[in-house]
Amino acid sequence: MLRWLKRLAILMIMIVLLISNTLALTSSAFNGLLCGILAGATGIKSLSLIQNEALQNSRNAIERQKAAVQRIGSRLKARTIKIASREAVSNAFSWIPFAGTGVAIAVAVIELRDLLKA
Repeated sequence: MLRWLKRLAILMIMIVLLISNTLALTSSAFNGLLCGILAGATGIKSLSLIQNEALQNSRNAIERQKAAVQRIGSRLKARTIKIASREAVSNAFSWIPFAGTGVAIAVAVIELRDLLKA
């Protein structure tokens, strides 16, 4: 009886291993499940898990770069609008003999102050 139970247990183990290996080779969902279970139990990460983490890190870096570019672009846009409006005012008053020179100097000083402040 004991020999029969031992053989039955070995047969069941072989069948379970055969089914799990077949599923691991053919089903990506089952393979992911096995990798997740093994990673949780042993702490060993699979190659696909490492690649997914690296991909997520690179996506995060790209998002940070996009945010930085948008911040720089918005500041540059605001500064360009401000400088263009000052130049338009300066050009409008440049034909007046003495006041035009004063306006041009004042606009240059204001631009210099803004550039040093930024």
